[in-house]
Amino acid sequence: MKITLLKESKVAASEISTLCNEYTKRSLRYAQVDSAADQKLTNKKSGTYLVVLDERGKPVSSEGWAALLKKSMDNPAVKRVYFIVGGAHGLSEIEKQADLRINISPMVLAGDLAWLVLHEQVYRALSILNGSKYHHA
Repeated sequence: MKITLLKESKVAASEISTLCNEYTKRSLRYAQVDSAADQKLTNKKSGTYLVVLDERGKPVSSEGWAALLKKSMDNPAVKRVYFIVGGAHGLSEIEKQADLRINISPMVLAGDLAWLVLHEQVYRALSILNGSKYHHA
C-alpha cells in the first residue's frame, strides 16, 4: 500500500518543505510514502481511501491515525491512501468523495502548518505500528 500526502496549494516557507521532506524520508523506513504540494486530485480511483483534513472533521489521536493506517493496510482492496490538505479557501471538489474527514487540531491551522503536522503524524503513526520508540505514550 502507498500513502500519498497532497496539499492543494503551494508551500510558502522553504523551512516547512525541509521539515516535511525529513518526515517523508523517515516514513520511507516503514511504507511507500510520497507527498506533493500545489496538486489537486480530481477523481477518486478504485482501490483508494481518501482522507481529507477538515476543521469540521472527526478528531483523531495519534493512536487513531495508527489504527486508521493499519485498517487500510490490512484491507486488500486498498492500494493507496490519500491525505489531502486544502488551500486557503478550503478543499476542492474532491472533498465530496472523501471516505473520512479528520480534524488534526481543535484550532484552525494555517495550511503550511497543517501540512507539516500531517507529515509528522503520518510518520508517528507508522512508528507506532512498527514499535518504534518515537512515540512515548
